[in-house]
Amino acid sequence: VYAPNIFFVAITLLLLLLWQRKTQPWVYFLFALAFGLSLGTHISNLGFAPAFLLFTLLVHFYKARQPRSIKTLFPPLLQTAFAGLLGFGLGAAQFIWLPLRASTLNDRMMLKIAPTSLRNIYAYTLGAFPNFKFAFPLTALPDRLDLYLLLLLKQYHLIGVLLGLLGLFVLLFHKPRTYFLLVGMYLVHVWFFIQYNAFDLEVFFIPAHLLWASFLTFGIWYLLNKLSGAGKKRAVRILLSMLQAGFILLIVLLVLGQVKNHWVENNFSQDTAINDFYTNLWEILPQGSTLVTPGGVFGYDAFYWQLVYHVRPDVTLPLLPSPQPSSHGIPREHVYATASALQKNRGPGAIPPELLSKELWQIPILIGEEPVNVIGRRTPLVLYQLSKTPPEIAVSNPHPGIPVNQSFGAYTLLGADIAQTSVESGSTVQITLTWQISQQAIRQAQLPRTRIAITVDNQSIEQHEIGFGILQRYVKEVGLPENRTFMDKYTLVIPSWLSTGEHSLGISLASLDGQLDTIVPLQTIDIVNNQTKFERWLQIVQEEK
Repeated sequence: VYAPNIFFVAITLLLLLLWQRKTQPWVYFLFALAFGLSLGTHISNLGFAPAFLLFTLLVHFYKARQPRSIKTLFPPLLQTAFAGLLGFGLGAAQFIWLPLRASTLNDRMMLKIAPTSLRNIYAYTLGAFPNFKFAFPLTALPDRLDLYLLLLLKQYHLIGVLLGLLGLFVLLFHKPRTYFLLVGMYLVHVWFFIQYNAFDLEVFFIPAHLLWASFLTFGIWYLLNKLSGAGKKRAVRILLSMLQAGFILLIVLLVLGQVKNHWVENNFSQDTAINDFYTNLWEILPQGSTLVTPGGVFGYDAFYWQLVYHVRPDVTLPLLPSPQPSSHGIPREHVYATASALQKNRGPGAIPPELLSKELWQIPILIGEEPVNVIGRRTPLVLYQLSKTPPEIAVSNPHPGIPVNQSFGAYTLLGADIAQTSVESGSTVQITLTWQISQQAIRQAQLPRTRIAITVDNQSIEQHEIGFGILQRYVKEVGLPENRTFMDKYTLVIPSWLSTGEHSLGISLASLDGQLDTIVPLQTIDIVNNQTKFERWLQIVQEEK
């Protein structure tokens, strides 16, 4: 929500400043409309209203004809007030959606304050997260302010902070009305959020950073004006022009440095994993099956497909209509679950503990891509089949098609079988890895948890624990043959961002932070068809609509 919100804040501010030039009511209407709409991206924007109101009154007072009187102030002020109320009312009318659609809520936490009455509408919007607001005593405010100043310094560095302070003085003496507007917005926003107790506090200061960028810009503008060829001698003017160009270059380099330093961690242009995973998931699920996901907003990676794309209505999503489904409504056969459902056992999105029997075997059948830059930041994309009977993983007489014989700690990879050599973009390959456990690990009765990665062109696309977390239970309850061999068999999604042509599949030891050991090559696969599987599927859905 933060990127669209800062867009709305910027547009709102721009329209208000444009209105200042000629004070035309239709421009003020557009400003108020943008302001009302911005509340839908973040309702804290309402805190800017006092600064907007003060600025409006200052502009009208300044532009009123002399001598200033009620007769010269009242008519244009009335027109502006009417345009503002109309625009803001239209923008804020989006909140009518809440009581109209309150019956579709399926989030356990939000259902407690379902917006079906005026009291609950307030609790759902302005009154939301009351334990976060003004959560610190007055004695803690200096430390909280210090925390914000550290975030500001991290964002703009010392030069940006100093230029911003200069810009504040420039605004005060050159554009006093704009000064009171921007500073009023800034102070209210910072004052409110330094008292806000959220774990991701830094994102709430993005509007304050935008406003500081405005102060900083005025500081730059002032310095550039001072260096704009002042002086009578040509040599002095040339020197000042060079200083001006050097200053501009410094600012540009600082911005480019920020982009370069943070590009990798924020570049998700190739993160197509969720679309790729679910496109194949819906294809794999049998007719009339059940898919267990987390509830509420945590389940929307799956819910979205049925609610928006209307895909696979035959598949039951127990937590879509209600966060408290009954286990009696779940069929006994063809039950599947995502990793996010099985791993999320606490919090508002957790599935009810009695919904699934703890005795069920969780057999992974589909694994999606896990980009390196999201390892540990989101739950891996895995589809499990839930079964009362254990999977057939023991192998008495293995004959893998691709012999490997590579040691991975207590496990030896005897070989692999990869069903396809040609794969459509965004489609899947079936992989079977045949393992042998060391005799010592069996004697110790404590199988080590070893993590491996499947790579494409030496880049990890998926990581999992050998045995998928069920090996120890399998050894205890079912047992392995004398040669201590078993297989991991699953379907792997090939990322759609990979280019067409030949790519090398490999395997490696992996750590929890995504670091790889020596990569052992397995097989070359050929990716065909420039249009991804998701794109082709989406095209079919749109044609059907």
